[in-house]
Amino acid sequence: MDMQDLWQGISQETTQVSSEPFLFSGMLPRGTPLYDIEVEEDHSFVIEGLIAHNSHCACEWLLHVEEERPQEGVKTVMAVWTLNMSVEHCEDCVPRDGHTEMVVVPIDYEVPVSIGLGGA
Repeated sequence: MDMQDLWQGISQETTQVSSEPFLFSGMLPRGTPLYDIEVEEDHSFVIEGLIAHNSHCACEWLLHVEEERPQEGVKTVMAVWTLNMSVEHCEDCVPRDGHTEMVVVPIDYEVPVSIGLGGA
């Protein structure tokens, strides 16, 4: 499955849900240092014009989102890439609730990609 197919599927399945635009514009080159920032209280912050959320444990956050799903049928999309966690580890964290599935999309590290919310 390529990224265009994945995005098209997500768009079709979320037409009933109001959401903010999703900006997908590039990826940092391999070896670029990344920093994990944690903000207390609201857990969100703005960096370079994009809204970010604490990301110290992606699997824990995914479970948290699933537990607080506002209504059935709402799709939550979370993109995670990591160099220090295997796919098998992430699969172990996905809730077996019949609503959540994990889609693995291999990334070509030579192609620039970045992920954020909002954008105009």
